[in-house]
Amino acid sequence: MRIALIHNQFIRSGGMERYLFDLVNGFAGAGHQVTVICYKVDDPAPLSDKCEVIRHDFSMIPKPVRRHFFDRAVRKTLREQSFDLTIALPEIQNADLAICGGTHQAFLSYLKLQPSRLDKAQVKLETKSYNSAGVVVAHSPMLKDELQRLYGIPESQVKVVLPPTDNQSVQRVTQQQREEYKRRFEIKENVTTVLLCSTGHQRKGLGPLMQALKLLPTNEFELLIAGSKVDELTKPGAPANVQALGYVSDMADLYNAVDITALPALYEPFGLVIVESLQCGTPVLLSNAVGSKTLVSDNDGVILKKVSPQSIAEGLRDLRDNPRTVTEDFANTHRLTIDAHIQTLLDLHQRVIKSHA
Repeated sequence: MRIALIHNQFIRSGGMERYLFDLVNGFAGAGHQVTVICYKVDDPAPLSDKCEVIRHDFSMIPKPVRRHFFDRAVRKTLREQSFDLTIALPEIQNADLAICGGTHQAFLSYLKLQPSRLDKAQVKLETKSYNSAGVVVAHSPMLKDELQRLYGIPESQVKVVLPPTDNQSVQRVTQQQREEYKRRFEIKENVTTVLLCSTGHQRKGLGPLMQALKLLPTNEFELLIAGSKVDELTKPGAPANVQALGYVSDMADLYNAVDITALPALYEPFGLVIVESLQCGTPVLLSNAVGSKTLVSDNDGVILKKVSPQSIAEGLRDLRDNPRTVTEDFANTHRLTIDAHIQTLLDLHQRVIKSHA
């Protein structure tokens, strides 16, 4: 099959960008011809041996309106070229499968933000995309609810397919290897080390997490932050037991090195870091606003009913004092491997074709 994968950017990053890499690897590995359509791409282009890249250059277009130009350009490309399956990650109309990794309306609601004109335009584009798709693929049950409740998408048009994790590169290691990783990341002995992976600190819950650290003994807990720059650490009163690591390329090693992965997010549509941490055997603390909460059992971690410094501190103490026995081979147990994900998308597309025959 010739498959078009459509996303704003084809770059080495996290979130939907990383998911795009998984799709390219998965479909190419299954023997399909893959084309990525984007408007921003790393130089050199990633995975050039596995896919063709069609880039629409909108670098001169103001960033807030690029998606609207991109939508029109992609539809023109799809009219001019023939693909057996089109999968859109952003708000692109008339895709066979529209992937929903988050909704802008819910984002605004959870963060209590008043929508601007640009916000309203993005919601309108999302609505057109979802309504014109053959099927909308929601990355969590929480997202399916948002699509039905906020966008009016019929239940029959929305299918929940959880995003995958690379269980070949992300996996638990021996205790000896864990100790080696702890030394490499300079993790202190006899301290409970908590990890937050974040590029959007407000949404990920960094504020209340740092406040929680102030409620805990500094010689017993420390917080490592992987991702974007942390301006909060330059302000007076910042906890001494918090360290920003910046971008970390070998995240699996870091998951294995720490004791707890935290995601007390205000809104997180899925939260792949939760799955990756559990795949490495490291328990998790997450909020009730994280989509992957449906996968987390009491043996895997703590789900906060309410996000506050007090509740986070209590959850961290609980995880330290009551060690969890995380599910072995978490990704395989929950069918979250890339191979299984690719096959599910192909099966879903075939069902759509048969329903329209």
